[in-house]
Amino acid sequence: MDIGHLIWDIKKLRSHACQEFLEMILIDKWQTSFYAIIDSYKKTGMSYSHKYDTAYITMRSMGIPQYSTKNMDVTLIKNIVSHIDSLYKPIKKETKDSFIRITDDRNLTCHLNDNEGQEELCIQAQLYLRDFEDFVKSVDAEIGTIEDAKRQRYLQTYLPEISKFKIQVEKCRFEITRPKLEREKDIQYILESKDKIKTWQMIHDKYLQEYRVSGNDEKYMAFLTEAADANLINAAYLLGMHYFDVSNYDEAEHYLSCLYANRKDRVDPIAMMRLAEIYLNNLSSKPGDGLAILKTLIDKGFNIIKSDNGMHYTLKFKNSNDYTISINIRPNK
Repeated sequence: MDIGHLIWDIKKLRSHACQEFLEMILIDKWQTSFYAIIDSYKKTGMSYSHKYDTAYITMRSMGIPQYSTKNMDVTLIKNIVSHIDSLYKPIKKETKDSFIRITDDRNLTCHLNDNEGQEELCIQAQLYLRDFEDFVKSVDAEIGTIEDAKRQRYLQTYLPEISKFKIQVEKCRFEITRPKLEREKDIQYILESKDKIKTWQMIHDKYLQEYRVSGNDEKYMAFLTEAADANLINAAYLLGMHYFDVSNYDEAEHYLSCLYANRKDRVDPIAMMRLAEIYLNNLSSKPGDGLAILKTLIDKGFNIIKSDNGMHYTLKFKNSNDYTISINIRPNK
């Protein structure tokens, strides 16, 4: 199951738990008192009166005695528990603090719409479920405020549901981390192999074939990225050339410069021409010496021809009269 869907299901359970909790601690005829309080807020122009607008309108439209906690969302319940303690019986500080903690959406859903990793979302959900469980147990400890039968029913209702969610989130986290663990294992196998080139080709082809079949490059790109981070230069080459082709020159520079820095006795002329082009035309945010890269290629015996005006460089391969790699230096750079 998708972790996002699980989190929304957890929020639904939390909503019911908050409604039932408030219902158990409210004073008698609380609706009349609540209406009078928010009516006074509006008449006196309190700056926070807008927080109760929905409740005010609902009570007026359906009738004050008919209004119940089932008409409340978590935000309203949180405002009541935090700011209108005259509406409910005294509760322990630990219970109130625990309640405020589980009603803070930043502890549960603040990462749903950003680029946070899916595993991090699982960890957030696991931490939240721990807090949720602590809250339910703290409610059971409200011996002087809530009747024993109600506390027992509350405990028996929500602890099993929380336990189910714990299992689901753990399974979801495992499914998310399994591909990463497999990639780490494959990369380590390459690094420890006696024939790294052959092993690289075998492992790389596995991910490439999966990408071709599925049409989704997510796992393939993740493998290349993690392999490049492990200093496998073949991965850095493929990533550098890919990002150059899609005009993501900062990423292209990052990976191609790794090749140049680790060139030792061998250089890939095509990759180095692309890196030189990035530097000579200031295409990336990180500057570099493109002419020094061209000199390195020339020193290695590659045939690079410079135009008379110095604005064009061409790499010609000795075994081919047709295939060339060219760099055009853009004006005013």
